Amino acid sequence: MKNYISIIILILLPLFSFAQDLTINEYGNGKTCQEARYDALRNAVNNASGSIIYSKTEISNNELISDDITMLTSGNVLNYEIIKDCEEKNGTVSVYLKVTVSQTKLKKFIEGKGKSISISGELLKQKSDQEVASKNAEISIIENILLQLEPFTIDPYDYEISIGQITIKDGKYCSLPADITIKTNINFYNAYLKLVKDIERISINLTDQNFRRETLKETNFPITINSKTYYLRTNKSIDLINKFYKKIILKMDNYTVVDDCLKELYLQENNNSIKLNYSLFFPNQDYIAKTISGTFTATIEEIGSLNRINIFASHKLLEYKNGSTLSGELTLMKYSETNPLEFESLKNNLIKNFEELAREKEDGKIKLNYAISFLNNGQNKSTIENLKVSERNYQQIIETSINQIKLNPSKLCGNFNITTDEIKLDFKWETYKSNFAYENGKESIYTSYFNDKNLPYGSYILTVKEKELNNSKFKDIYISNFKTRGPITAIYSAIFPGWGTRRVTYNEKKGWNRFALVVAPLALSIVSKAISNSYYDKYLNASEQTKIDNNFSSANYLNKSSMLLAGVSATFYIYDFVWVFGKGLSNISKKHKIKDRIKTSDFQIQTQTLK
Repeated sequence: MKNYISIIILILLPLFSFAQDLTINEYGNGKTCQEARYDALRNAVNNASGSIIYSKTEISNNELISDDITMLTSGNVLNYEIIKDCEEKNGTVSVYLKVTVSQTKLKKFIEGKGKSISISGELLKQKSDQEVASKNAEISIIENILLQLEPFTIDPYDYEISIGQITIKDGKYCSLPADITIKTNINFYNAYLKLVKDIERISINLTDQNFRRETLKETNFPITINSKTYYLRTNKSIDLINKFYKKIILKMDNYTVVDDCLKELYLQENNNSIKLNYSLFFPNQDYIAKTISGTFTATIEEIGSLNRINIFASHKLLEYKNGSTLSGELTLMKYSETNPLEFESLKNNLIKNFEELAREKEDGKIKLNYAISFLNNGQNKSTIENLKVSERNYQQIIETSINQIKLNPSKLCGNFNITTDEIKLDFKWETYKSNFAYENGKESIYTSYFNDKNLPYGSYILTVKEKELNNSKFKDIYISNFKTRGPITAIYSAIFPGWGTRRVTYNEKKGWNRFALVVAPLALSIVSKAISNSYYDKYLNASEQTKIDNNFSSANYLNKSSMLLAGVSATFYIYDFVWVFGKGLSNISKKHKIKDRIKTSDFQIQTQTLK
């Protein structure tokens, strides 16, 4: 029996951690006293190392059904004391608890006391039961997460269409070659952000992965989202996420091409290129998910009455048709959908003028809302609303930008229709200087640019222009000045041989060879002089003629060697000083040429165009 227990202990010991229980004081808030206590307990466990409590909220018909506090992956509340009882203020109940949390890395499953070792089977069973409950809770939570993400799946793509050169066949039919581009929009990426945020909270950490696999003999199920792998407790959770993603992917072809009367046009596809598949990849906005090439065929009469071709998500077209009034007017459509070319032209023209202002001015702010409105008689009632500018003359520039683009009235099937839309732009920019030392062997994000431009080593002044348009950041960087090290750098060589060489060449020459050529002969000179002095002392104290002659000869030879070595050292010392001085003069000469190049050339290190 003892041997059996010893074997169990040896197997389990590597999995156990003997960390102490944590006692945490935490506040909790809620609509009721019970909710406030749950919130305090959840906060306490979340703050314990390796612990997660996940608050699962089930939603049906937009009403809160329940707020189940589900313990996942690790963390047990052993007990709690009320420090400050429930108090209500402004409709919110708060409570202050003293919570004792077990970190549940199996620290209490085995305890050693001298020669006696005990195993807590009760806590081991508690952990095992907790894992069973966690499986069911995980599935419920995943279902709830995906339910909340459902609105993002309605409209995850943007569609663009371009028509090529029309050709006539047999004098009756026309062929319209077309290219359709399907891009992901911000809904697609926002679905990813929320999904991974919650998946990270409920996924299994490494400690619990090992415990589940080695002790409970449970399987950890991996799922990779955007190249990062998470581990969940059930394969059903994985299937639910995969089905959700597949649902988004299938929306890719959920579009309709129509004429200006909202009559569907049918495209005969020639080829397509799909870049997005079922591998749980959530790209950024404007990622090209698929391109389609094909041909529309129509009679000459049909082409003659065709004024516009639009492409919509299928559900939008249904909304438009269902939204028509008794008189046939469509009131749901936006101007950007009935007149996309004019809308984009106006928006791009405004942004182009923003770019020009940012180049001319160091700092500035422009915030505007251009409200587009067309009446059912074709009259343009568009106005600028909520305009805020950092300089008065910007208002005139904006008004000119708008007037440069003519907005045509919205028409459907030859009739004017009411459309509204808006262009909201919030733009600000600032300019500042930044120093960049371009040295040999120094790696940075700009090094390849300087190598390509064949620019000399030195200190460059970079002008950085940071721009922000509707919370998207852009940055332009260009070289505005150049500095270098001149002849005064020779002082460094005077202090420390080779140091000036290293500095004046910006580490292209390390200077160690010159340092050795100065210091090594000097050291040998000092040693030779010391030995020469020793022989000279022997010469003075010698009584025999032979020793007198030998000591004098050795002292004389070593003294001459010392002087010669000192001369060699001094020569290299002077050479290094003079060379650095000359190199400094050469640098100054190059500086003027480089500064002239900077003035006359466009040294743009980075240019990010507003979009």
